[in-house]
Formats: sequence, C-alpha cells, structure tokens
Amino acid sequence: MDGLEKHYDRADVDAQRSGDGAVYDIKTKNLTRLVVRETEQAKEIKIDGQDLKVKSGPEITLARNGSTWKVDKNGRASGRHKAHALQGPIDDTFLDPFLLVRPTGTPWNDEVNQQALRSLARFDRMWARFFRGHPYVKDDKDVTEADLAKYHIVLFGDPGSNKWIAS
Repeated sequence: MDGLEKHYDRADVDAQRSGDGAVYDIKTKNLTRLVVRETEQAKEIKIDGQDLKVKSGPEITLARNGSTWKVDKNGRASGRHKAHALQGPIDDTFLDPFLLVRPTGTPWNDEVNQQALRSLARFDRMWARFFRGHPYVKDDKDVTEADLAKYHIVLFGDPGSNKWIAS
C-alpha cells in the first residue's frame, strides 16, 4: 500500500495470484497506489474489476485516479505526498527507535515544567497500555551525541529545564 485515499481510515487489499504468477486478482479499499512485488511472471492484473495488461518485472506500481487504475511506469508518485518513512515528523518519530528526554534543569516556568512532566508520565502510561512496554527515557543530562545520532528525540520541558531544547 503506497497511497491512501483518506489517511487514518482503514485500507484493505485482498489479492490472489494464479496461473503460475501470470494473473492477479486484486480488490482494494481506500487506496490510490499499490506496489505489487514478485511479478516476474505477471501478464494480467484485475484490480477492483478493471483488467490491466502488464509488463512483468520485479514489481509493478498501480495508481488510481478517480475510479480508474493504470500501471504507473514511473514507479514513484510525483509531487508532495505521504509515503512510508516520510509521513511527517510525528508519525515518523514513532516508527523507528526513539528516546524521550526528561528535563532536569531549572525551568523558566515551574507550572509549565510540571505539565511537561505530567505529559511525559502520561505518554509512558499510554505506551505501556497499548504496546505492552515502556518507552526509552533518559534525563537530559545523560543524553549523548551518540543518542542523538541513533534515536528520534522527543524533548520535554523548556530551554531552562532541558539542555537539548536550549541547544
């Protein structure tokens, strides 16, 4: 699935391959782009009731415009769009290893800092609830340059309480 019609709505693909890999029958929901792989023997793809003649190869990209599917010979969507590992700063942060950074310095505003700490605690509770584990958390004073290179960083606090926000 390489393109959604409507983000955050369910998307489905039901596909069957027959004829020793020459014929594909695909039904989709909420998709605008689909990359089909292992298509070295493919000759025909039926997608959402539409028949497409295709040229076999390692993968075939299909694009839908309105209700019409076509083979996208370019293979990549043009223009600005969401794609795997390029969803935006929030989604991408939590698809790869990330580190939550707890503030330890003197905050500019104690009430704001207390709210930041409550937000960090809530994040930990929610992560544990839905993913059955705790996220990796370090105090700002313990974060290294190696951590910055290895993880997506989620900072809590303000420039007074978190040295990485200050920098």
